[in-house]
Amino acid sequence: MACLTAYSAELTSLMKSGHYPERHSPAVEVAITIAFITLTTLTHCFGVKVYGTIERVVAAFKLCLFILVCILMLVINVGAAGERTGSYRKNYTTMAFTPGFKPTGFNNTSNHLVYSKGVTDTQFGIPGSGGRFFGFLTSVTLAMFSCFGGEAIAMTAGEAKEAFRDVPVVMSFVYIVPLSLYPLTLMSAAANVNYADPSLPVTWTPGSGSGGLSPFVVAVQASAIAGVFKALHLFFIISAYTAA
Repeated sequence: MACLTAYSAELTSLMKSGHYPERHSPAVEVAITIAFITLTTLTHCFGVKVYGTIERVVAAFKLCLFILVCILMLVINVGAAGERTGSYRKNYTTMAFTPGFKPTGFNNTSNHLVYSKGVTDTQFGIPGSGGRFFGFLTSVTLAMFSCFGGEAIAMTAGEAKEAFRDVPVVMSFVYIVPLSLYPLTLMSAAANVNYADPSLPVTWTPGSGSGGLSPFVVAVQASAIAGVFKALHLFFIISAYTAA
């Protein structure tokens, strides 16, 4: 919860003006984090029933957000949002997937689609089959992390009024929904953004102070509906905070 709250506070910098806003100063970020913690504390003061109602509203919001970003990515992919502009964001409407779509990864930094920020091939990553294996292992680890939390339903079964009726249904729901929606959401993003776009978070270089952008935001910013990206930032901030 501490991690997600701090991350949400960091994300609020995206609401500043400009497409690539700078991060908050440490003092501002601490103040926003304290505000989030205070808000969380207040929601716990209203009792279990009200808190449960809030959770239901949040769950509906996140399901709608899943559907919204998938629709937006489909609209952009078929060209209904205009031809994309900017570096690494050419119009991909005739091929469904981006020129940089390479799930197995790049073998070297000489590929014109790779934006390595001066990193040499020897430092870029692990080459060959070993690199592919560890890349796959990393993906599996991230996928497993994305599905954590469902076990909390069983742990808090005593809070349910009709536990023997409700908990089995909910236990199925909390796994079926993510496992069905996550692949669709990830594929919709991957079909519209070059993996090497410099706006995306880059793990092998030091931070520049501006942070990375969501792939959905990157795709929207380069389209005719660029103004939507501020709303997406706000929705993602709410989603991150309510996860905590």
